[in-house]
Amino acid sequence: MRIIDLRSDTVTLPTSEMLQYMIQADVGDDGRARGAKGEDNAAAAAEKMTAELFGKEDSLFVPSGTMGNSVCIMTHCKRGDKAVTCANMHMYKAEKTAFTEEGFGVKAVLVPQKKGFYDMEALKKAVKENDISLVCIENTYNFEGGTVLTREQIEEILAISHAEEIPVHMDGARIFNAAAALDMEVDRLCEGVDSVQFCVSKGLSAPIGSFIVGSTEFIRKARTVRKQMGGQLRQVGLLAAAGQYAIEHLSKRIANDNRRARQLAEGICDAKDISVDMDTVQTNIVKVDLHGRLRGRDWLKALEEEQGIRAHYITDDAVRFVTYRGIKDEDITEAVNRIRSFCDVH
Repeated sequence: MRIIDLRSDTVTLPTSEMLQYMIQADVGDDGRARGAKGEDNAAAAAEKMTAELFGKEDSLFVPSGTMGNSVCIMTHCKRGDKAVTCANMHMYKAEKTAFTEEGFGVKAVLVPQKKGFYDMEALKKAVKENDISLVCIENTYNFEGGTVLTREQIEEILAISHAEEIPVHMDGARIFNAAAALDMEVDRLCEGVDSVQFCVSKGLSAPIGSFIVGSTEFIRKARTVRKQMGGQLRQVGLLAAAGQYAIEHLSKRIANDNRRARQLAEGICDAKDISVDMDTVQTNIVKVDLHGRLRGRDWLKALEEEQGIRAHYITDDAVRFVTYRGIKDEDITEAVNRIRSFCDVH
C-alpha cells in the first residue's frame, strides 16, 4: 500500500531546480564578517532579498526555526527578563530553550488566547503589572490547528505593546500560509512587528533553515547571539540560496496546500468517532479530535499499519494532518477514503 505522509510539511524535498541553484551559489566564509555581513555573497544576497520582501531593514539566515526564535528572544531579552507568551505557543511549549532556567532563563508571563489571539484585557493587565521586555505572537498558530492572526488582530497587539514601549516578536514559521489565507503580502502582514522568524524548510520546500528579519541594529546584535549559540556559519550560502529560491519560486503555490487541507477536513469531519473544528482549518493543518476507543499514538499507529496514512501526535485526544508540496489532489481523495474506512472499524 502506498504511504500518504501527512505528518508535517517538514518532509518536503527540494526541487531539482532548487538543487541546481544551490550548486551555483557564490559562497564564502559567512563567519568572517566584513562589517555587518560575512564573506558569503549568496547568503548576503538572500538576506537582502528577504529583508526587502518583509519590509524590514535587514535579515539573517539561521539553521532552524527554534534557533531563529531563540536568537530573537535573546536579542530582545536578557536572563531574568519577562516575555508574554501562551501556554501552548510553540516557542514556549515545544521549543522551550529560551524559557527554561537551565536554558536562557527568560521568564514567561502566560496570557490566555483563543485561536492564537490574546485575550486583550489580559494582555493589557500583563503589560501594565509586569516589567515586560517582549511580547511574542505566532502566525500561523500551530497547536490551535494552524489558525491565522489577521492584520487587525496584530495591530491590536502592537498598539498595546508599543504603547508601553515593548517590542513584539512573531514566530512566523508558516507566515506564507497565513498570507495566502488572508490574500495579503507578507510585508503588510508583518508591518510594525519588531522581529519575525520564518521557516523555508516547511511548505517552501528548502532543505534546511529559517530567516529572521528586523532593524539593522537588531540583526547586528542577533548575529552575535547566533554565534554564541553555535551558529558561526561558513559556506552557508548553499542553504540560504535554497531559501531564496524557495521564496521566489514556491511561495505563491502555498495556497494550494491551504486548499487541500480544507478538502481533507471537509472529507473526514463527520467520520465515526472523530471531529474537526472547521473554524480552525484556515491554512495547511487539520487538527482532529479523537473520541473513540483508540487514543493518541495508538490511533496513529493503527492508522499507518492498516491504511498507510501517517499523521502527527498532539495529545492523547488530538492528532494533526498537514498538507504540503508533494501532496496532490488525488492523495487527499485517497486519504479521505482510507481515514473514513479506518474510523468505521475503530
